[in-house]
Amino acid sequence: MMKLMLVVGLALGLVPPIWASDVKTMNLTEFFQAEESFELSDLQEVQVNSNQADAESLALLAERLFYTGGFIYVNEVADQALKLDPNNKRAKLYKAFGNWIDLSRGLLKRVTPLARTVGYRALQGLAELRDSMPAGMRQFFLDGIEDIQTTEELQDFFLANRFAIQKIGDALEELGDDLFVMTHYSLEVRYRYFDYWTQTWYWYTDIYSGPHWGNCPVSRIAPGVFVFEPCTWNGWDGRHYPYPPPSSDIQVRLLRQQLITDRLDIEALKGVVNGMNIASSLLLSTYSLAGLENITSKLSSGIPATNEELHHLFQEQPKFLTLRDREWLSQIRLQGQEFLDALEWYQQNFSQLCGSESGELRQGHFFGPQICFLKDLNKIMLTADQALRGSFPYEKSRLDWSEWPPVHRHYNTRIDFIPFLQGQITDLRALLPNRFNSCGQSIGLPDESLGGVFPLGDFIEFKRFDDPNFLRPVCR
Repeated sequence: MMKLMLVVGLALGLVPPIWASDVKTMNLTEFFQAEESFELSDLQEVQVNSNQADAESLALLAERLFYTGGFIYVNEVADQALKLDPNNKRAKLYKAFGNWIDLSRGLLKRVTPLARTVGYRALQGLAELRDSMPAGMRQFFLDGIEDIQTTEELQDFFLANRFAIQKIGDALEELGDDLFVMTHYSLEVRYRYFDYWTQTWYWYTDIYSGPHWGNCPVSRIAPGVFVFEPCTWNGWDGRHYPYPPPSSDIQVRLLRQQLITDRLDIEALKGVVNGMNIASSLLLSTYSLAGLENITSKLSSGIPATNEELHHLFQEQPKFLTLRDREWLSQIRLQGQEFLDALEWYQQNFSQLCGSESGELRQGHFFGPQICFLKDLNKIMLTADQALRGSFPYEKSRLDWSEWPPVHRHYNTRIDFIPFLQGQITDLRALLPNRFNSCGQSIGLPDESLGGVFPLGDFIEFKRFDDPNFLRPVCR
């Protein structure tokens, strides 16, 4: 009976959970000192007033918010810091991140009309995503109007993201060659498990790096006043644990570490940013997805479509998979050359940056010893340089086990990305299968050069080297 009363009390909010504690109030300096020395209870909710802080402390707060659960407030705090010191590099960097994040304000609300067109499953997915968010984050993503009606309008949103990501790269470049200290946050997760062979309990520890946006909720209760709630961890068994949990099977704590960034760290971060930009642009904005919502709604019955049926659906949408942004393709070549320049600089300065391939000089850096795994980049750089300039030789190899002893097989061809990067491929549908068997399966391509990417016209042979049945389906 007592247990039942406790459960009912918890459900009604009449009894505080066993991990609850009084809210502790601090200024920003006290908060950072307490976090650094682990003076705060892992179970404690902390209210922090940042209104009297200096520019660098505010910039550090923006960094803390970005890495944990308060990323939606990064822009506001970075603005506060820049009002006090317009030249603060840390604040400029997180202002660039904040501008990028702010583009997503109201996104769940904005895409609702598009989700309605796509169908019930899309609306259900939006609802599940919304319900999984902490209250402050949910409010951020619902703070908008229903204005994205089509997939093409959604692509315009991703296009705006592209320019915001470029600004992050500019802010990283502004950090220059001087040593710069960044605060890195990670979650230490300890699991307790039972080994049936030895009949013994063991602890296993994992460290999870990178932003933990959903793990450490932060709410803003007034301008410059934030409440940092206990972190949680979505454990291996799917339950959402408090930090640490009321169970002894898992323990979690937030680790705060000061890491040095030098030129190598900055170049690596720029590479990550450029990779995000290229991936999002190529996949989401370079070629038009106009009409995808109509295609998806016709497929919402759940009955799989044959390749031939998909071919006809694609052809019904006149702009689908047609080139919409030729200029960005040319930017890929420029960013590729910047990447090559960075690799060359890394190779020339390897000894000063890493010491050796064990990376002993990278201890305490944002990118640690793992970035020093490769010293000789000549082969990679040669291939990348050739790819940016035009046609280059390419060899595939495999071990053929149909003979004994096994035989090494090789296939040589040439690849040329320039037709693609120059925007000569204006309609991707012209590269997709256009011949089908009686079961609707693909059996042929209109252009075996894939628009000139395989200048020898041997794309099918290239694929069949690994997969002999490529475009040779069996109709059942």
